[in-house]
Amino acid sequence: MSWPSSVRRVRDRRRPMAQRVVALRSLVSRHHAPVGYTRTLAELGAFVGVTDGPWTEDQLLTALGLLQLSRADSMAFDGCVNSS
Repeated sequence: MSWPSSVRRVRDRRRPMAQRVVALRSLVSRHHAPVGYTRTLAELGAFVGVTDGPWTEDQLLTALGLLQLSRADSMAFDGCVNSS
């Protein structure tokens, strides 16, 4: 699944929260895991305050925003390095 499709699934409030969290994990596993899959998810979860319980709407969207910023920064850096 593409990055935009997965982002839409994470944001889709009609979907159950569990499916939306799976979509976030899919973004990390398939598209952007700057420090590896497990650590990236752990860092996102820790930053937004997820413990062993379920994710909240705010936590999920904050984690998605952080992942999007990280990916954009990485892509910009790759563009600078590859154009040199």
